[in-house]
Amino acid sequence: LVDGYSNTESYNMVVSDNFRAAYQAVEYLVKKGHRHIGLVGSETNCYPSLKERQNGYLCALKENEITDTYIANFNISKSRGFEETTFLLREHLQITALFCINDHVAVTAMHSAQEMGRRIPRDLSVIGYDDTYLASNAVPALTTMHVDTVAMGRAAVHLLSLLLENPESARMTLTIHSTLIERESVANINNPLWVTAQRIN
Repeated sequence: LVDGYSNTESYNMVVSDNFRAAYQAVEYLVKKGHRHIGLVGSETNCYPSLKERQNGYLCALKENEITDTYIANFNISKSRGFEETTFLLREHLQITALFCINDHVAVTAMHSAQEMGRRIPRDLSVIGYDDTYLASNAVPALTTMHVDTVAMGRAAVHLLSLLLENPESARMTLTIHSTLIERESVANINNPLWVTAQRIN
């Protein structure tokens, strides 16, 4: 299984480290001075990878002693989250950053915020997940977590080769770590220039 999950131990699996990557993304926002960080694109019974990202978000906030959480829940197979993001930002004006469950949701969240008159990243920072073509082509370009899908494919072929050589071998799970790709959608609100700009505007 590649980026797939099973309740049994019958399969070799290659997965992304969703928890750690989400934790890293939120930690990055915290280091940029953000304390009111929303999560967009989650729901109670979501796919395991998305649940791990939600847990990474919650853990990063907790370990940084941030008690306020803001979550826009919806099924990402049925919605990209435009209305949900709009509602979240209207209900919680204090939010300065959003961690989005994937790049599609992040770009939609950016459009939602921009239609509300909020500038990215001056008024709202946004970080995505997956590093798809949407991330580099967004305006402004989206900061995101890069998932090395090529490495995942190679690892899957390697596991398959091992299985062919020894069908009775123990099943394995390989975890591929993600990397942060910094672009233009996150502001450092610790920066005195950012604070001055906010006062002027």
